[in-house]
Amino acid sequence: MAPMPFYFDFISPYAYMAWVRARRHGLVLEPIPVVFGAILAACGQLGPAEVPAKRAFVIRDVLRTAKRHNIPFTWPAIHPFRSLDALRVAQIECVGDRQLEVIDALFAVAWGEGKDLSDLSVIEACLDGLGLNGEKLVAATKTKAMKTSLHQKTQAALTEGVFGVPTFKVDGELLWGNDRLDEAIDLSKGVGKVDEALVQRLVNLPAGVQRRRAPPPPSPEHSGDVTQRIGQIFQKANYMSALGVSLGSVTVGKVQTHLNVVDSHLQHHGFVHAGVVAAMADHTAGAAAASVAAASKTPLTAEYKINLLRPTRGPQLICVAKVLKGGNTLCVVESEVTEAGSNKLVAKAMVTLAMVNEAGLKAKR
Repeated sequence: MAPMPFYFDFISPYAYMAWVRARRHGLVLEPIPVVFGAILAACGQLGPAEVPAKRAFVIRDVLRTAKRHNIPFTWPAIHPFRSLDALRVAQIECVGDRQLEVIDALFAVAWGEGKDLSDLSVIEACLDGLGLNGEKLVAATKTKAMKTSLHQKTQAALTEGVFGVPTFKVDGELLWGNDRLDEAIDLSKGVGKVDEALVQRLVNLPAGVQRRRAPPPPSPEHSGDVTQRIGQIFQKANYMSALGVSLGSVTVGKVQTHLNVVDSHLQHHGFVHAGVVAAMADHTAGAAAASVAAASKTPLTAEYKINLLRPTRGPQLICVAKVLKGGNTLCVVESEVTEAGSNKLVAKAMVTLAMVNEAGLKAKR
């Protein structure tokens, strides 16, 4: 039997459940790590953790599911967490024929033991425990080759029609969710196929109503792939990488970022330094402005004001930046920084960005 493609992100507890159960069933899997946040953004969806009622449901549901299937489970102290480094190291291009073992171990550490996969030392220790060179492999996750490889896998998954994790692919059909494992097994045996002609006819039926709040599609003047464009902005932003600010969801006119607070972010009283909060608010605003900019334009901060509303120690901050008024010359963006979990407002910034010709900037470099 050919290996069954399995799209996953370590950030998903359901991907963990599906992986453990599929391995117990002896399924031969072809693991394909993808960035769940990028898939959500491309599909215009919110993640479960971004909808409070859904977050509470998911926590209860996975606790019950783990108990039902006797799967070791510990909810991590921070969730959602930054999974990019773990995803990059879990690629076959990085760890070769040890890929299945590495994924087993990383899933077990994240969800069996509840350790933080955004902590590189946790990944290193996990790899060392398998007899691999953790330091060397973690260093490889910072290379352009590993970053590009993961990005390409995510884009290819979107092209295939993947809209969530975990997703199995069996005989050309995508099956989404931990609760689709039995169907995946049946389909792999040729059982449970549906009439594809009927499916296509139903898919093409007209929609009777459309929500007004649905995110608008990018206009033709925007670059073809907004998510990719914003992702490149963060990849090239060395200061954001040094701070540990990571990109979350992206839609046209709205960008969300995350920051896991560490000691180096703190001032002398043990609170997150105002400069860290301000930098996060400013760069996220720039990304939101870029999401509505023409392909030939790039935003540069011209002016911003920030109100620091409460001190915070984290442990995770979320910044949401929304475009209030876009334009060919100037763009006005509002950024809000909150504490993850409590949703307490830490800071609010108003940022004005000049939309500068990209060609002119390149000429000055």
